[in-house]
Amino acid sequence: MQNTGNFLGREVGLAFLGGLAGLVLQSGWFHTLRFVLGTSTAAMAVGTAIFMGGLGLGSLLMGPWLERQARPWRRYAQLEAGIALLGTLSPFLLGLAKGLTAAPLRVGLAILAVGLPAALMGGTLPALGRAALPPGAAPRHPFAWLYGMNTLGAAIGAGLGCFFLLPRLGASLTLWTAALLDAGLASLAWNWDRARGPALSPSDETAGAEDGSRALEAGEPAGAVRGAALTAAFLTGAGFFLIEVVWYRLLGPLLGGTVQAFGALLGGLLLGLAGGALFLPWVRLPTTGPDRRFTVGAMATALAIAAPFALGDRVALWVAVALSDSPGGGWLPPGAPVAFGAVVLPVALLAGWLTPLLVLQAGQGRPGVARHVGWLLGANTLGGLVGAVAGGLWLLPGLGVNGCWLLSTGLFVTAGVVALEEGAISSRILWSGLGIACLLPFLATGPTAFWRHCHAPQTAQMIQGKSPAQTRDIMSAARRRVIWEREGVETALAISNAGGLTLLTNGNGEGNVTQDQAMLISLGLVCAARHPAPRDALVIGQGTGCTAGWLAEIPGLERVDVFELEPLLMEMASRCAVLNHDVLRNPRVHLQFGDGRQLLQAANETWDLIVNGPSNLFRAGMAGLYSQDFFRVVAGRLRPGGLFGLWVQVYEIDGEALQIVIRTLQSVFPHVEGWEPLSPRSRRWPWPR
Repeated sequence: MQNTGNFLGREVGLAFLGGLAGLVLQSGWFHTLRFVLGTSTAAMAVGTAIFMGGLGLGSLLMGPWLERQARPWRRYAQLEAGIALLGTLSPFLLGLAKGLTAAPLRVGLAILAVGLPAALMGGTLPALGRAALPPGAAPRHPFAWLYGMNTLGAAIGAGLGCFFLLPRLGASLTLWTAALLDAGLASLAWNWDRARGPALSPSDETAGAEDGSRALEAGEPAGAVRGAALTAAFLTGAGFFLIEVVWYRLLGPLLGGTVQAFGALLGGLLLGLAGGALFLPWVRLPTTGPDRRFTVGAMATALAIAAPFALGDRVALWVAVALSDSPGGGWLPPGAPVAFGAVVLPVALLAGWLTPLLVLQAGQGRPGVARHVGWLLGANTLGGLVGAVAGGLWLLPGLGVNGCWLLSTGLFVTAGVVALEEGAISSRILWSGLGIACLLPFLATGPTAFWRHCHAPQTAQMIQGKSPAQTRDIMSAARRRVIWEREGVETALAISNAGGLTLLTNGNGEGNVTQDQAMLISLGLVCAARHPAPRDALVIGQGTGCTAGWLAEIPGLERVDVFELEPLLMEMASRCAVLNHDVLRNPRVHLQFGDGRQLLQAANETWDLIVNGPSNLFRAGMAGLYSQDFFRVVAGRLRPGGLFGLWVQVYEIDGEALQIVIRTLQSVFPHVEGWEPLSPRSRRWPWPR
């Protein structure tokens, strides 16, 4: 292993704290972007493109520029100061964007608030790499520590932002806290630059460029080696973010789909990546030929991605067993470590050393390092952008989870083969054969409806104390109950015939025609009964169609508009035609697909009644439909005397959460009352301010 005794701890500390501040900023930005762009997959894809596009382009453009700078410490300080300034301004810019109805203007302000500071973030690691690495022809193992500590800081920042800062401080104070940290980093780096003395000398730029070194001098055109490395970096980025999209969809039924679960998944991913990068300096292969560590790592990552597919429903069963054996409590389901350990962690650990390894193999010492880091990280980030956006919008609905799983594995295999820029044809054939062998797990059955659509806590109760044979029977019965399933843009959908038709989204029951019919019907009828003469109504969320269908049957009510996010949900409404008065064929019901909040904000119409029946409050993405901002948008679309009906769950949440919803309603609407239509005597009670 390369001796890191001379490696400066300052760069490690700055990389760690910079990653922490960056992910806290990202957490605050993405939380706020839900209110600016919406919560649909398309809206989140725009937000992802703004952030990752800025990060990737910043790396690509600033790497060559930083390579020409004689004082990288000073440039790093300036980058952090710019991030701090733009991070401080971002709450104001995003707050202004929330009040605009024109989508292009909202996106433009989001680019200013998020894309520009993200571009500056893209230049920080190239600057630190140039400042930290020695001028001689030494291996670049210290950069793996920089990359790993930056990612470790990002993991801690994701946890701080999701679990601590956002719930306690809110988005604006969270962003300002991170901006203050960035300002402190800028001040430290500036003072260290002043204390450092002379700028880098020209001899620093040429040292280590002897025969055999792959160091590239400033101005040298990109060659074949660099092209292969850039392609490999792009492919691994695309493959990793594509499998991340698959994981978010697959682990929802196992972890519950809560905000905490998804925050923990992000933190676990980053911890794994950090661990892989920090372990890289110890990775050696017993060979005297070309360095094949990247190819070996890419193939091993592909195999780690494919392995859980071969395990199939066993993963879901292991999570359910962990749940049944645990008393519960805490932020996360007790089965989360099982899911992370079987599915996520092996891939993250192996993928964590691929990109820094490309930097190590591109040259030695300081010469060319800023350019190499900028270009390789930029290519990797832009590949991740393509994988995330294309995966969520097109590949997942088109190819399904299994197809995207296979494609992600194939991208890593391809990256490993592409990286074989040296060697005989026979070597390429051998490695290609090994890559194909990594795809063999996909010959197994893979996850079935038992994993995809069965809520893990309920499964845990069913299998508790059962024998292996009884457990297998329970699993088979769960598969048979699912009579229809599709992969939607927004969620995995299924219809189960357990106790009557039940709509399932990512394993969560969203409406049962037997148990929930009365609630779904009364949600709209109670509002209509409290209004003296409603002429029209808006229903946000179609679901089974009972709310809109029964509202449309009220005499005198001329029109019912329905905003629905997921088009595939119409299958459930079609199957419930007898119960919902054939809502899909009713000429008075007008359906529009899209994000309810954004459609409502852009609408020119007003309504006498607005009825909203969102998913459970604890589900990821639902909090925005219980927010003060959303309630103000609703109030602005009600006619004088209009009424707003909101379904609020009273199960699986504590009294404090319910009181927060009530107080938020009272901050916007002058009169709020609660109804419990499913009690033996339909009860209502006013909630005084």
